[in-house]
Amino acid sequence: MMSIKNMELIVNSFFQPKLFIKEEISYTKELLFFLKENKILIRYIELLENNNVEVDKNLKTIYYSEVERVRVNRDMINRIACSLKNYEKDYIFFKNFQHYPDMGDDIDILILNNFVDIKHKLITDFPLTEKKPTIFNKLAKKNMLLDNEKGIEIELHNARLGRLGEFKFTEKEINYCKNIKDIIYLPSSELQLIINVIQRLYTRSYLRISEILFLKLNFPKTFDWVLVNEIAKKFGVLKGLNLYLEIIDSLVLHDKSGQSKFAYNSANRFLYLKKSLLYIKKFQIAPLFIFQRLKKY
Repeated sequence: MMSIKNMELIVNSFFQPKLFIKEEISYTKELLFFLKENKILIRYIELLENNNVEVDKNLKTIYYSEVERVRVNRDMINRIACSLKNYEKDYIFFKNFQHYPDMGDDIDILILNNFVDIKHKLITDFPLTEKKPTIFNKLAKKNMLLDNEKGIEIELHNARLGRLGEFKFTEKEINYCKNIKDIIYLPSSELQLIINVIQRLYTRSYLRISEILFLKLNFPKTFDWVLVNEIAKKFGVLKGLNLYLEIIDSLVLHDKSGQSKFAYNSANRFLYLKKSLLYIKKFQIAPLFIFQRLKKY
């Protein structure tokens, strides 16, 4: 498992790049797992190079491979967006670009309308096959398409998120909180934050470092907290939002100079470290999970 010291050193390097120059982090399988699972591999290697820190040759080889994988995924996303140009009000790519220049393994599309038409359009336009749905995918109303040539999985979410598909989205809130980058439709930063809360607290129960960096480094000056609270109330996740922010604030501190710094230790009452991922303790999320199920059912 990645040591707490090295994890803190790596994360702090994004806030204060000169920190890691005093230390040496050797390439290990645990380091690679930490960087890839937390979706920060590309950013971290580029951060090292930008600060004239020598990168282990094995890690550099993996970096080139990851850059190419992201390029292929990005190209596929562009092609999908072109294919769906007549459905621009019906969907968003809701997860992939929050980690950019790193990117998740799958291409995730949240579809608001015309789900069957969009699925058939993609299967017609690309060499995709539909995978047999698991029980959880059936409950969540999610379909998986596989590009056999490139090995890319495309997840189609039928206007719902959550373990049981309990969070229903509508065209109104999506198109009100949607951005376009080139021809790619993405959630606004406000909506992305709510999606992260749903995905992490109500569905997966762990945090990635990339999401902490998203919250602490990449928010625009125009970020609308009033809108965030309105969306959170709409989905009934205001308590989850507050817990999510409290957890991240407990990790990211500020020194006297005002610079952010990441400080994780085993005494953190919210999280525990497992396989280099920050898992949320069950007693913190159980009330949210139970309340959401009672509310919906």
